[in-house]
Amino acid sequence: MNVTLYGTRGSIAVANNDTKKHGGNTTCMYVETKTGVPIIIDAGTGIRKLGFDLLQKKKQHLNLIFTHYHWDHIQGFPFFAPLFFKNIKIDIYGSKKETTARKALNYQMNRPYFPATMDELFATISFKELKKKMRLGGVEIQYLPTNHPNYTLGLKFTEGNKRFVFLSKEPVCSILLCRSSDSSKILMNLSFSSKAIACSFTNFSNSAFFIFAIINLNEKCF
Repeated sequence: MNVTLYGTRGSIAVANNDTKKHGGNTTCMYVETKTGVPIIIDAGTGIRKLGFDLLQKKKQHLNLIFTHYHWDHIQGFPFFAPLFFKNIKIDIYGSKKETTARKALNYQMNRPYFPATMDELFATISFKELKKKMRLGGVEIQYLPTNHPNYTLGLKFTEGNKRFVFLSKEPVCSILLCRSSDSSKILMNLSFSSKAIACSFTNFSNSAFFIFAIINLNEKCF
């Protein structure tokens, strides 16, 4: 199981010297299983570059999982190149609790906001509800709701003895209070500066960027 970060920011894509370390695209992560099955997490602006890479790899059956449908997690979807190829199949997974992935993506691709609607895409797209526990390409996927508006999901991926957790916009201190004896790494999309990650929140009001952090845990979330 290999994990690649294509988008590491929140709210809005940014391109300047301050974004060199973590990148300027909004949230998108790519997981490729040991058997080569592609799993995409969220469709921020980072999914544009991922789309080109997947076409080069000749991946024709893709899986896209949404943690939630905020703008910074869906805004790159219309620019995902595999959508415009007839030989591509895309299974899209997400919660139906407040709205569905289909509705969220339809809203932003309605005219006059975007020139091509969902109905005009060439790829074969299937919308599926994300199950509490499911398997894709030999990887077990579990989710739990997190402390973020509009029903956001944290995801845990297990392949053999490898495990990692992705938590989007989860407050740092609540993460550190969460016990996870069987997940040695956790990937967080946070609205805090590096000082805030160290639980020094004195500059929190001035924090103007989102970053990913990988930390070791000895506590249980799932």
